[in-house]
Amino acid sequence: MGHTEQRGATTTRAEQPVSTGGVFFSFAPWIVFGVVAAPSTWEYAALAALIAAVVLFGRDMLRGRCFLRDTAGIVFFAELSCSPSPSPCTAMN
Repeated sequence: MGHTEQRGATTTRAEQPVSTGGVFFSFAPWIVFGVVAAPSTWEYAALAALIAAVVLFGRDMLRGRCFLRDTAGIVFFAELSCSPSPSPCTAMN
């Protein structure tokens, strides 16, 4: 009378858990920048954040993922690291 449908193992899809690690790792360079900038200068903080961003971006690229926020972080910290620091004498003029 009643028809019950059974699914085979090949038709069911394995559920993958949702991971929030990608979001945390995207903000990790910004956290490094804030932590290093507190006791040091922003130049060292920008360099440390750039290194962290490149390392984490490489890890994501090996997994086949590329996020815009990671790329933007690399560009921002690279620009901040390469920009010349203003001289205190020019700020007074």
